[in-house]
Amino acid sequence: MKSEWVHFLQNLTMGQKKQVPDHIWNEVSKHLPQKPRRRILIPLLWFLTGMLLSSGLIYLWLPNQQLIKGSFETANHKATRVDHQLDKNDQIQAIVISDHEMESTSSPTKIINNHPTEAISKRKLLQKNVNRTNNQAFNFNEDENNIEQIFGQKDGEFTTLRSKEVIEESSDRTVFPITPYLPVHPGLVSMPHSNSELPEVKLSAGGKTDCYQFGKQQTEWGLEVYTGPSYSPYQLKDKQDGLRTYIDKRKSTESIRPGLMAGIRLVYQRPSWALKLGLEYQLFYEQLNYRNPNETKIISYYRNGKLLYIDTLNGDRVVKHHNYHHLLNVPLMFHFSKKWKSVEIGIQPGVGVNIWSSHQGRILDLQNEPSSFESTNGVRVFDKKIIPYLSFHIPISAPISSHLFWFVEPGFQYYLKPFSTDAYPLEQSYLSYQVRLGIRMNF
Repeated sequence: MKSEWVHFLQNLTMGQKKQVPDHIWNEVSKHLPQKPRRRILIPLLWFLTGMLLSSGLIYLWLPNQQLIKGSFETANHKATRVDHQLDKNDQIQAIVISDHEMESTSSPTKIINNHPTEAISKRKLLQKNVNRTNNQAFNFNEDENNIEQIFGQKDGEFTTLRSKEVIEESSDRTVFPITPYLPVHPGLVSMPHSNSELPEVKLSAGGKTDCYQFGKQQTEWGLEVYTGPSYSPYQLKDKQDGLRTYIDKRKSTESIRPGLMAGIRLVYQRPSWALKLGLEYQLFYEQLNYRNPNETKIISYYRNGKLLYIDTLNGDRVVKHHNYHHLLNVPLMFHFSKKWKSVEIGIQPGVGVNIWSSHQGRILDLQNEPSSFESTNGVRVFDKKIIPYLSFHIPISAPISSHLFWFVEPGFQYYLKPFSTDAYPLEQSYLSYQVRLGIRMNF
């Protein structure tokens, strides 16, 4: 990216503190790394690592200081003088290299450039000679007017380039340049200058990218598995007059017990809404509690077709029977949600249809006697039929991981048609209260 675009983006976003939109944060937060747990050993490991690094740096630094000090002491006894002879165009014509012992003197010696107006700086000298190669021939002669001192040593090359400035030599034979430069290896002077630039990256208009498209609403598919308790009371309605006593008797002898439900749903999910289609099993559970304290039972005994005697028993008759209604439903639900912190709360209206049912149990007949579902006063009480229903739930969910969520859905289902047959004198319809507990996994 070009520098002007960097400055443009920095100026554009400087001082802005806008809240991240929900549909962006919902996607990005899934890929954020989980916060690691703090452990006691981590600070101790960092402390030991810092101690080891500090000890290693001190161990490497002390020998280097002794080596540099020895290099300066060797340079005090022997130096190399390099004379440059320049023409009118500031081009080097001759270089004279000679080794000599530095003379001991009690007063500082000054070597001054005779032509200060034509002095060449270090940067200018390097730029003019940057394209020179190592195998270029030179003519060597002495010229005392233009000099540049280069101090060096073969072992552990220590080179200091110096422009035409004043060099002072103290009495202790140590040379201190007035304008110091960083150490430069002599071979770097002959290296060719590179005019190449980094290639500009160009993206085609139709090219694909892996970047997240914030302007595009993302679609996800998921799978939900759930189960939970249910409580399913029924309503009785008479089809003809004179059956109110029979309805009260049935209600007094039958009790509603908690049932259960389980299901699986396929979820088509968008940022703020979802569509769910699945298959659901539901169990309605009731219990018949019948008691007759004045029960009279007549027992007749026969042998070879002849009546021997008749026995009459009086007592308390108690009947307890469990009634089960097994249902298989196909639910279709519309999910609308709003995220609050890390919890998602919404509403979930829906429709569905009961495609299969099975009923086993006993109820009172018109004579107030326990009888089977299959034959009560000569008719069947329940039959297999397709029954539509409406549902409404309040889903609450929270993430377990980036693709796994738990949820709870309290709500109800209301069946639009009765489960009883047309021949039975009462209409029996159901309303089911439920609490679904489940897990959703996004693909």
